[in-house]
Amino acid sequence: MQGLTHCHIAWILLHGGRLDDATGHVERALTFLEGQPASRVIALATRARIELARGHVEAALADAEAARVGLAALDRVQEGESLVLLTWAEALDAAGRTDEAHEAIVAARRSVGDRSQNIEQPELRASFRHAVPENARILALARAWERAAT
Repeated sequence: MQGLTHCHIAWILLHGGRLDDATGHVERALTFLEGQPASRVIALATRARIELARGHVEAALADAEAARVGLAALDRVQEGESLVLLTWAEALDAAGRTDEAHEAIVAARRSVGDRSQNIEQPELRASFRHAVPENARILALARAWERAAT
């Protein structure tokens, strides 16, 4: 729990623009989450987002890829899948790897759609797709990047 708590604190600090403090918390999270691959991918994606905010594209790309590979090795996760997939797509885009970024966002959109189909109540399904920030961003980016490609 301490590791994920540090991830959440890092996320809050990132959104507040306190990148140095966010980095400290995500590094603590990674220490606590050694040997916990399902939670570690969340910390790696969070660190990648911090690096993107700093403009350190290569570092962000490395962490985003490590998170994506870690996610792919897991049977299932309780949280963080959308964060990892979104971060991977945005890191690719920041690195100028546009075609790969578009493929990644399409895969992320498919993932959100597939997972939302497991939610029986329509209002909860819609909330999952549009009220969860990472899911809403995935859907918005997928639409925007499709329009830009045509």
